[in-house]
Amino acid sequence: MSRLLAIVATVAVLSASVAARAVQLPGPRDYLEADRAVFESGGIWRLEGNIILHLESLLADTPLELTTEEMLYDEARQEMRIPGALKIVLTAHEFTLSAQKLTLNLRQGSGELSQVKAQVAFDPSLLADETGLIDQEYVRLTRDKAPELLLTGERALLERDQTGESLIEFQHARLVTSASDEPDLALQVQSLQFSPGRSASFRNLRVSLSGVTVFYAPRWKQRFRRGLGIVNGALPLPGHDADDGWYVQQAFFADHGQFHADVYNRYYLDHGLWSEGFFFTDPTANSRFGVIVGRSRSKDLYDHSVGRTTYYDATWRQRKLLADLPIESLEMGLNYGRLKQDAPSITSERGYAYITANTPPVKLGPKTSLIAGVGAHYWDYSYGGNKFLAFKHRVKLARETSIGLDYVQFVHADKFGTSPFRFEDDFPENELSFRKNFRPLPKLAARASGRYNYDREHFDSLAAGVSYEFRSYWAGLSYDFARGTTGVELAIKF
Repeated sequence: MSRLLAIVATVAVLSASVAARAVQLPGPRDYLEADRAVFESGGIWRLEGNIILHLESLLADTPLELTTEEMLYDEARQEMRIPGALKIVLTAHEFTLSAQKLTLNLRQGSGELSQVKAQVAFDPSLLADETGLIDQEYVRLTRDKAPELLLTGERALLERDQTGESLIEFQHARLVTSASDEPDLALQVQSLQFSPGRSASFRNLRVSLSGVTVFYAPRWKQRFRRGLGIVNGALPLPGHDADDGWYVQQAFFADHGQFHADVYNRYYLDHGLWSEGFFFTDPTANSRFGVIVGRSRSKDLYDHSVGRTTYYDATWRQRKLLADLPIESLEMGLNYGRLKQDAPSITSERGYAYITANTPPVKLGPKTSLIAGVGAHYWDYSYGGNKFLAFKHRVKLARETSIGLDYVQFVHADKFGTSPFRFEDDFPENELSFRKNFRPLPKLAARASGRYNYDREHFDSLAAGVSYEFRSYWAGLSYDFARGTTGVELAIKF
C-alpha cells in the first residue's frame, strides 16, 4: 500500500511538472517547472515547491534562471507575483541576486524586487595585457577563484529603455568588495542602472575609503564595449600638463540602439574648453564606422602640446582574428577628413590608411610572455602635396607579478616623407619603455617606469611610485622626474 502511495505521489509530481511546463511563456526557449501547479479561476496558475523559471526572452543574449518556492502567474497578462524569497542567476555574466518579493510583467519586460542582495563576479581576464598576462596595477587579486563585488539595495526595478534594451536599476544601493559590516572601500549610490554587457550608470555616487568620502559625482556612466578593447567612463578628473597647465576632463556618452556618441571635454585654465565628439556604430564585434569632429590637445614627437581642430574625419576600423598562424590578429583602418593645426597654423584635407599585425603571445614560462608587432601607416595631404609613410616595429617582453606587470618594450620606426601636422608624426625612430614592480616590505608596493627616446637622448617619462596596502585597496603617490608631475597610486584589492 505504501509503495502504491509513493507511485501515485511520484505520478502527481510529474503531472504537476508537466503542467508547469505547459504554462504559456513569451519565448520558445522559456520554461517553468514546479512540484505542484494548479490552474485556478481567472486564468491564474498557482505554483509551489522547487520552482524553476528559465527565461531567454526577457534580457537580450542573457539567459535568466529564477528559483523560488511559491508563485502566482497570470497567463493572460503574463504577470508573475512571488510573495517570498527568490534567487536570480544571470549565467552569462556570473551575476547572482537574491531578494524578497517580485512582481514581473513578461510582456512589458518590467518588474520590481525588494530587499535586494547581489553578487557580481569580477572577470580577471578584463585585466589581461596584450601578452595574455594579467596586469594587476589597478586591481590586485589575492584569491585563486574569481573575486566578487557585493551589492545591496532597498529595491531593484526591471525596465526597458527607448530602444527596447533591458535595464536593471538598483535604488539606494551599496557596492563593496568585502562582506564586512564596515568595509574600508564602499560605493554608495542613489541609483545604479545596469545594462548587462553594455553599461552601468550611477546617480549620486559616493566613494569612501576607510570611512572617509574621497569622491562624489552626481552622475557617472561607465560603458563597456567589447570587440575593439575599449572601456570608457564619464568620471570627471583633474589633471596637469607640462605645456598646457591644469585642466579638468569629463566625458559624456549617449546610446541609441547600435549608434553611439562620445563627447570628451577638457577645460584648461590657460586655454579654455576643448571638446571632441565621436559618433559611430559597431556593425560587428570587430568593426566600426564613424565620424569625428571638434577640438583636442595632442602631443607631437617631442612631447610638446599642439592644438588640433577636426572639421570632419570619417573613420573605419576592422580587426581580424587569425587562428593557427604566426600572426594572431590584423588591425586596419581608413580615415578621410579636414583638419587644422594651431601652431604653426595649417589646414589640410587628409587621407590615412594603416594595417598592423601582431604575433600571438609566445610563452617563455608560466608567468612570462613575448609578443611582436609590425605596422604600416600612410598619410596623404592636400597641403603642399605632402605624403608621409611610417613603418613601425616593436617587441615586448613581459612578466606577471602579484602587484603589476613587469615589461620592457623596444620600438623602431622607419619614416619616409613628412607630415605638415605635428600631431601625426609621433613615431620616434628608436624608443625603449619599461616598468618594474617591487615589494620592499610586506605592506608596501613600489614601481619604476620610463620611456627613453634614443633620438633625443632623453627620457620622455621617468616615474617612481609607492603605495601602502589597506584591507580592500592600495593607495600611494608617484612622481615623474622627467615631467616634474605628481600622481596618485590607487588599486582595488580583492
